[in-house]
Amino acid sequence: MADIHPLNRWLIEHKMTARTFAAQLGVSGAAVSQWINRHRSPGLEMAFRIQDATDGAVRARDMVAL
Repeated sequence: MADIHPLNRWLIEHKMTARTFAAQLGVSGAAVSQWINRHRSPGLEMAFRIQDATDGAVRARDMVAL
């Protein structure tokens, strides 16, 4: 089984679409899709906004490519 991105796991567990989550963050659904498919990483500030939006379930360090 392929490794599922932590944000994708959180979205599934909360029955939330990428588009809905994106609207909460003020970004496009395409941006969220790129993050969960590991095509792009959000910037550091956005990574911390994701951490806050998920109440820490998805950590900023999980979102940023090092």
